[in-house]
Amino acid sequence: PQASSHWSPIPSCIARIAMARAVLCSEDPEGWSTSEGEEDQLAPEGYRDGILTGFWRLCNDPKKRHFVDCSNCRKVYVDINAHAMKHIDDQNECFQVILMMKFWWLDPELKLTGSVTLSDGSKEVGTFLELAGNGDLKLKCKPSGEVKTFKKGQYRDKTIVEKDDMEDRFFPQYTFTNMQGDATVILPPRYNFVWSDHRGTFVSWEQKIDATFSESLELHYFPLDRQLCRIKILAEKTIEECQFVLLKKDNTGNLKQHCDTFIVDKEMQSLCPSYIRYNDYELPFYNQRSMVNVIFHLDRKGDYYFNNILMMVFLVNVMALCAFVIPLEDASGRLGLVSSCFLAVL
Repeated sequence: PQASSHWSPIPSCIARIAMARAVLCSEDPEGWSTSEGEEDQLAPEGYRDGILTGFWRLCNDPKKRHFVDCSNCRKVYVDINAHAMKHIDDQNECFQVILMMKFWWLDPELKLTGSVTLSDGSKEVGTFLELAGNGDLKLKCKPSGEVKTFKKGQYRDKTIVEKDDMEDRFFPQYTFTNMQGDATVILPPRYNFVWSDHRGTFVSWEQKIDATFSESLELHYFPLDRQLCRIKILAEKTIEECQFVLLKKDNTGNLKQHCDTFIVDKEMQSLCPSYIRYNDYELPFYNQRSMVNVIFHLDRKGDYYFNNILMMVFLVNVMALCAFVIPLEDASGRLGLVSSCFLAVL
């Protein structure tokens, strides 16, 4: 049996865009996925609500072939925003970019504790039973155990105490498969808690980095070439444990042009800025992992090379032709002009 999807991202990148829609304050994690019609049109066999619910492992071996259930995996929403394209190195085939990475997931076992400061200045301490995105909350007070409900506007501020064991809890570990060296951390990792109720706590994590990534550049049409620069993010956990779902389509809303030689093709970028590779329903191997690809469609500024290089060389060659105007008797003058033009070209 053949695998149900392939690794070639360019021809089918639009079909592989995860169409996830979300409102960060939504209390329903299932509401962050795609609409039913879009999902049916784009998703291959085995997909439901943006994730692969199961697959056939070792499908090419009749004796070892068996079905793996992935319906209970953690759904991790991913949002990757590029803030600045700093540099593209043609010789070393790499590019440098500043990224803001954000993950969201539901932790069913995480209970939040903290305090609520009321309008009169008094403070209530306890465990949050409910923490809605619209600001409403329900607190189980300590030590009385009384459950109190506070609407938005009835309290001045709330403080959530971050758990000391956050590093030991579930986290969607990931790897940049095409990163060169180590990334420079601009904004340290930071947790936030979007909402909480009887289903658990919806956790948000973000980090801002400056990193360099390798990419094969096609320079056949230089200096009128177009480049496709990719950032590849691979989950370290298998799809039985967690799967990535894209939260937003456009990843270049805050992109600043720090690179002088390239511009972003906004039309192509709006069609396919990022996508998640669909996992295989029939897999001839044992494990597979979720993968996010962030794409930058770039056009080289050809006028820079025409105005600063080609035009200058053309003018120098025209000046070199002026050597024929100099009389033959003035050999030193001819030699001086030709030598100057030769050095200018170099």
